[in-house]
Amino acid sequence: MTLRDAIAKAALGQGGFRLDGATLDVAAQVRAFAPYAGQAALWPLANTKDGVADFLAAVAAGVRPVVISPALPPAKLAGLRAAYGRFAYYVEGRLVGGDGAAADERLFLALMTSGSTGEPKLVAINETNLAAGIAAIHDAQGLAGARSTGVVLPLAYSYALVNQLLWAVLYEREIYLSGGALNALAALERFRDAGVEMLCLVAPWLRFAIGLGLDQVPPLPAVKVVNFAGAPFPISDVAALRRLFPHARLYNNYGCAEAMPRLAVREVITAQDPVTLVGRPLPTLKVSLDGEDIGPILFQGASASLGTLDVNGRIIDHGAWIAAGDVGEWRGDQLHVLGRHDQVIKVGGERLSLMEIERALLAAGAREAAAWQSAGQVIAAVAAAAPLERKNLTAALRAHLPRNAWPAVVYGIADWPLLTTGKTDRRRLQELARAGDLDVVFSL
Repeated sequence: MTLRDAIAKAALGQGGFRLDGATLDVAAQVRAFAPYAGQAALWPLANTKDGVADFLAAVAAGVRPVVISPALPPAKLAGLRAAYGRFAYYVEGRLVGGDGAAADERLFLALMTSGSTGEPKLVAINETNLAAGIAAIHDAQGLAGARSTGVVLPLAYSYALVNQLLWAVLYEREIYLSGGALNALAALERFRDAGVEMLCLVAPWLRFAIGLGLDQVPPLPAVKVVNFAGAPFPISDVAALRRLFPHARLYNNYGCAEAMPRLAVREVITAQDPVTLVGRPLPTLKVSLDGEDIGPILFQGASASLGTLDVNGRIIDHGAWIAAGDVGEWRGDQLHVLGRHDQVIKVGGERLSLMEIERALLAAGAREAAAWQSAGQVIAAVAAAAPLERKNLTAALRAHLPRNAWPAVVYGIADWPLLTTGKTDRRRLQELARAGDLDVVFSL
């Protein structure tokens, strides 16, 4: 059965797929979207029952959705619609506009991402590669025994869309929506009641939940698999995760939108695992470094995206190798991700990932941590629920870092700056530090 066949089956209420405990029956929507078969359509995918049902109905009808966030600022959405005026647009349960032209016949769906540049691009994939990626994720995460998944992240992210919604459709599983990541603790209660068995999380969501009182939430014993992606694995919170999910395997997932979205999956065993370690690439992909042992990560393979979508609905193919956007290092046959190029520094002639410094600060009790290099020195900032004691900081730094990698200064900030994606706004932190607007909590 093809992926599109599985989606059509789910849309018509056939098989085992369930959305919030119920089968779908959206035959009327399939018929309504049928005139747009073969056309690309900008599709704000909302985490609602109607949003998911319409999305599946459109794909079943042959529409080529270009998934975008429903939370785009109006000006950005207007610019996107103007740039891709030939595409149809999904709004209020129907498709409008577009010039009726067929998109590239290889296109199954596309996802909008901004990557490291901040400029939007539409990453496109065909049906065969997407199905191969879902199958590889299913095997790598040991999901054969997982019967359901609970969604806290936006389905417009490739992580949640592929690893949860499309996985649930292809393998005829149940999927539960949470009402949004901002309702973190209520979402966990809902998932406990539903007996959810697989979750896909990100470290910022976990830290947000900890700040809300996650330690008071009773365990979720039914959960078998907890995935993390999109940021370094929250290795300092392994104990909290083990308490909350006592029967779950924890996985560190690495990838990017161009990989749609997965490059490597590794089970996290202990809190002593290196924060940079992501393991071996998926069997559907080949990974190379643009350097002998350390360098930019490149990949190719049977589960990768094809390229980017242009304004005419044509796919501009990637080159032979696709850039993941991070610097990697082979240590034996294991891949370590050191971060973006500006997150890899040299200390005493050795390369060091700033993620390792941040891990040490989190181990000292920080709720948030960020490190950067300025004028040859390592600078860091932290946010903590309670003031960090110098002895705890020095003990954590000593345990995780060589002495010459310790931050020269650690600043404290109460109102941690975030981007719209939920990730740390590192540029803003550095601006505040340069302006002298942060308190010093530690200095050498």
